[in-house]
Amino acid sequence: MRSGLVLILELVPVADLRKNAHRCVITYDRDAVISARRTAGLAYDLGGENVPSAPMMSRAVSKLVGLAPPVEPVSIGTQPEREHPISSTFADVGNTKAVRVKGSDKRKTVGEISVLANKKLAETIREPKKHFGLSSKPQNGLELAVSRVTELDPETRLVVIAVRNITTSNLRLVPGMPELQVQTTDANGNSIQTTRVEAQYTESTTLEGLVQPGSTAYYALVYTPPILGTNQSVRVLVAHREAADAPLASSLGDPKAKE
Repeated sequence: MRSGLVLILELVPVADLRKNAHRCVITYDRDAVISARRTAGLAYDLGGENVPSAPMMSRAVSKLVGLAPPVEPVSIGTQPEREHPISSTFADVGNTKAVRVKGSDKRKTVGEISVLANKKLAETIREPKKHFGLSSKPQNGLELAVSRVTELDPETRLVVIAVRNITTSNLRLVPGMPELQVQTTDANGNSIQTTRVEAQYTESTTLEGLVQPGSTAYYALVYTPPILGTNQSVRVLVAHREAADAPLASSLGDPKAKE
């Protein structure tokens, strides 16, 4: 929708044609949606003349949640300095087959990242089998699937994560999850150290980490990829409040995943 609102419709076959719905009408407050997405720093009024302004640090009140740092104005004729939210040693993610986006040789603005994340999330929801490989084994009521890594620009990557609730009750994810980590292992594959990779921007189909029974919550995470050693890898962790000490993990760049 041009307002930026994402809707997920479930189609259920019926045995009797008389029970079939031939018309579906969806009503919503377009101005309220645009206002909420503008406050959260998300893309809004898609296809219109409005250009997303630099967002402030805030939490979204809509179903799509985005966090991004404010952009400082740059004087004309001066060269902007690149800021690295993590360490200057962070660069490309090793051992992953990144998918390049058209025009990815230039740094993306916050507004462009928001639009790309929103578009990628919508594409993945529309065709999950195309973008995801096999899901992980169920653990504590959750299943996890990770897409291929998408290259937005030389210093920014995007990955879509699907978290499915296979229980019959609501599950709420631990705040801050899904989480990206760099895992360091020894020669035998035993984990000896983990370091968190902060997400620069997040879009989601759920509010406050709620995953309803039998449903899937999708997350689009934008991050700066770190340089990795031979015994290091980037992985995704997910856990809910009732099993916070037993997170479900999956590595980025899994050859079983599709793009």
